[in-house]
Amino acid sequence: MLARVLPAPTGYKRITGDKQGVLSLKDYAHLLYGSDRSAQQRLVARCFQTAVHRDWASGGGTLISVWLIQFGTAADARSYILSTEQGDSSDPANSDVFHVSRVVDGLGLGTPKLDKYGNTFTHVLGDAGNVAIIIHIFVPARLDNSYAARVLQQQYTLLKSGSL
Repeated sequence: MLARVLPAPTGYKRITGDKQGVLSLKDYAHLLYGSDRSAQQRLVARCFQTAVHRDWASGGGTLISVWLIQFGTAADARSYILSTEQGDSSDPANSDVFHVSRVVDGLGLGTPKLDKYGNTFTHVLGDAGNVAIIIHIFVPARLDNSYAARVLQQQYTLLKSGSL
């Protein structure tokens, strides 16, 4: 599945920091949910199989983090994405909500308030077969929802172009 991660956009370089590559259930749950012990249980209940992760950075400071999470069935992946969307949509900081066309359950959530590094945060979510897609994009000082939507569409298209 790691080979199915969207390649770094032109001008971006892979960065290190968080664990990348193929992730175990424990690694994935820790990276995305921290100390929330119930996260692993929820993932097991949805037949978590594996996850992969890659990070890139542009020279201008934009950071992209792509997560692909494989589940036992397409219904499990969809359930995971829909529950993630519901939880993230309820956070008032995610005030910029948009749908991503041509992606099953494609949704974007933007946090326009700058973080401590001066970045906005947009995350886009969708699913392709039994794979859930979560992409985090940090952009210096402004939201770029159309860019975030294009990245999700490209990852979705890549996943749908072949079987896992």
